[in-house]
Amino acid sequence: MQDLVYWHPMVQQPYQILYFGTYEADYPRNRLFITHLREQGIRVATCHVPLWQNMEHKTHIARNPLRLLQLSWRMLRNYTLLGWKLCRHHRQTDEIMVGYIGQLDVLFVWPFARIMRKKLSFNALISLYDTLVSDRKIFQPRTLRAKTVWLLDWLAFHAADEVIMDTQAHKAFLVQTFGVPREKITVKPVDAEAIFRPLPVKKTAQETAYFTVLFYGKFIPLQGIDTILRAMKLLEREKDIRLQLVGTGQLYDDMRVLAQELGITAIEWIDWIPYEELPTYINKADLCLGIFGTSEKAARVVPNKVWQCLRCGKHVITRTMPLPETHPLFAQVTYIEPNALALAEAILAYRKNAH
Repeated sequence: MQDLVYWHPMVQQPYQILYFGTYEADYPRNRLFITHLREQGIRVATCHVPLWQNMEHKTHIARNPLRLLQLSWRMLRNYTLLGWKLCRHHRQTDEIMVGYIGQLDVLFVWPFARIMRKKLSFNALISLYDTLVSDRKIFQPRTLRAKTVWLLDWLAFHAADEVIMDTQAHKAFLVQTFGVPREKITVKPVDAEAIFRPLPVKKTAQETAYFTVLFYGKFIPLQGIDTILRAMKLLEREKDIRLQLVGTGQLYDDMRVLAQELGITAIEWIDWIPYEELPTYINKADLCLGIFGTSEKAARVVPNKVWQCLRCGKHVITRTMPLPETHPLFAQVTYIEPNALALAEAILAYRKNAH
């Protein structure tokens, strides 16, 4: 993200950006953006009221009228606080940048940005329509809810002066699906935070005896965890290969059932670990996995976990995707078609070469 430079051409001092919204403060994309901007000498203030913090299964809210009502009340309260904070910050601000997740935040702050004559940028990362309808299938296409989500995306992308996405494929998706002008979209990769780096680790005798394949995530359809489990079934004769599955989420129960039906025993299920301990797990693993979903969105993203594992010096197997090929880190990636046989063969090939 070294090319992300915001500098006002008419003055001698750095731009000041107000990072704004109900965004997830702990989400890597938001923390990385703020960090990188400050490293460039840009003054970054935050105008933040948490709305999405500690919501593990955000997509479930859309199906529950009571939780929707509770969320609506929280939104009314939070946007009142945000408006008050914005009035305190606006005089020192050159640009308002809305963090991820922020479609509603863009629509809220847009009138203020126009009145104050401030540039409005949106660190969008994803399309809500793409996520809820195309990928996770929370809403069926052509339903009123799906159309509402599409309209929310359309309004937010067109209201912002700049939309920041993670891949060229996502940029093309916004142009084709929402008619966003190409010149309005800036592509900046995800990358990983500084804690993800090679670390000296000590393995127990039991850990050394196994070839450990690590996957961690929120168990969403995009990740294709069923493909990982079916690949492990194909590898069941390889007694030294063990899978570590870290996380929980939307499809967790379904994946436990599938593993039981397949009779897979070489799995260590770890529901949750502190974020700061992830680098230790990655460094202990012999091989790391990316994503294997078959949706169109899965072919457009470069997940956090791929960057994080690469920054730790680990080899990664993942589905074909629009990775930045010029980055030297991606020499450590094996790309495959998202199916169990291809994954099983790639794991065996890497283990053979690694030994």
